[in-house]
Amino acid sequence: MVPNNEGKYETVTVNNPTAVYTVTVYDKITQMSFGKSDVTLNKSETYKQDVTVYPVDGVTKKEYTWVSSNKDIVSVDKSGNLKALKAGKSVITVFSTDGSEKSASFSVCVREDKAVNVRATNSGGCIIVEWQPVSGALTYDLYRASNPNEEFIKIATTNGTLYRDSSISYGKNYYYKVVVISQSGNECNSVMSDMSLGVKCELEAPQITSVKYKKGRCKIKISGAKYEGYTLYVVKNKQKVAIATINGQTANLALKKGQVLYARAFVTVDGEKIYSDYSNAKSIGKKIVKKAKSKTKKHAKKKSKKKVKKNKKRK
Repeated sequence: MVPNNEGKYETVTVNNPTAVYTVTVYDKITQMSFGKSDVTLNKSETYKQDVTVYPVDGVTKKEYTWVSSNKDIVSVDKSGNLKALKAGKSVITVFSTDGSEKSASFSVCVREDKAVNVRATNSGGCIIVEWQPVSGALTYDLYRASNPNEEFIKIATTNGTLYRDSSISYGKNYYYKVVVISQSGNECNSVMSDMSLGVKCELEAPQITSVKYKKGRCKIKISGAKYEGYTLYVVKNKQKVAIATINGQTANLALKKGQVLYARAFVTVDGEKIYSDYSNAKSIGKKIVKKAKSKTKKHAKKKSKKKVKKNKKRK
């Protein structure tokens, strides 16, 4: 081995009468490092980060030993290729093999799967948001926007996969996204889910459950979600005509027999009334016609009775 002018050992070829030998002399590694100290991956994602060794312009041994602190979370092969297996954290360490005992490490966090099948439905006074459960989730953060192009704002954290959003305004559209909060720490939280379809906050149509008519007055009972008020209608000339507005779910009105009654719920938003769909139809004072007994049967019964009487007299 012969040092060069800079004091470094280089490859030397030795000749003798019987053989030629090639000897590679390595510089000992003085330091190892990675460009990134923290890496985040999704499940099933692969990754590789090259290690930098010092001296940079020296001749160093390029064989290393790679180790994952949690092989169930991230696997690593002998070339430093990583694969994310499940949500959690692992530390990847590379060791020199030239006897210098140098090493370098970086942390890997594997995210939870994102929530899927996020759906929202109107439910009379609130919007119900649901999604599929994610194994390993600690909780779920729910985000909302009134326009799909706006920023989604966090509105709730929940343990379950169903949330009733009642902080809404009637007549507006709403869109939702979900973030899975990981048991392994916030670094492993999922990315935002895909956006739900937009749903409009609408009033639930009421149901007319009872109509009792007596002496020109009609007692009406309405059921369903309770709102600010209800407008009652009767059909005139094939058109629904408003006849009264009530605050509660009962009313006592002067109405005519045979009229058909409907109801709609309403709330007032910014000075304007927003209405539900129409309720079911109810007829006022509808009579139940009982079937009369057949005259032929009555006549036949009378005849048979007369015959019995005559036979008794003869005897």
